[in-house]
This record gives sequence, C-alpha cells and structure tokens, in this order.
Amino acid sequence: MQVGSFSQSDNADRLRDRLRADGQPAHRQLVKTGQVTGYRVLVGPSKTRPQAEELQKLLAAKQQLKGIIIEISPGKDK
Repeated sequence: MQVGSFSQSDNADRLRDRLRADGQPAHRQLVKTGQVTGYRVLVGPSKTRPQAEELQKLLAAKQQLKGIIIEISPGKDK
C-alpha cells in the first residue's frame, strides 16, 4: 500500500520512520520518471486484497493516512 509520495527523500524517510515506530512494515521506494526522481512510502506487502483493505482502514484510523492499494514489482527500497 502506498501511503505517501515525495520529491525529497528526507520527507519520505520521516514518514517511513514514523510508521516503523508504530510497528508497521514500512519502506521507501525510489521512483524515476524521465528526469524526475521521487520516493514512495509503502507499507506491506499484503498477501491478499482483503488484507490490504484492512491495513488501509487501520492506517486511516491510527495514522490519519489515506493509503492507496497498489500492485508493484520489487524495486530498490530502503
């Protein structure tokens, strides 16, 4: 689940660290689109869509985050 998208890695790292401190399996993923570099903050993975939907509800309630469920290929993350 993607819970944030940032142009600066420091902002992504802060959100990732906040989620990890709350016990969530959060990580940052580098995304390059042409000349632009961005950073996604992801939580998961979830094995099934219903699990991802439950995680989405949990993060909305506990962290006030509107995550979106996405399917991604493994990439470079920290």
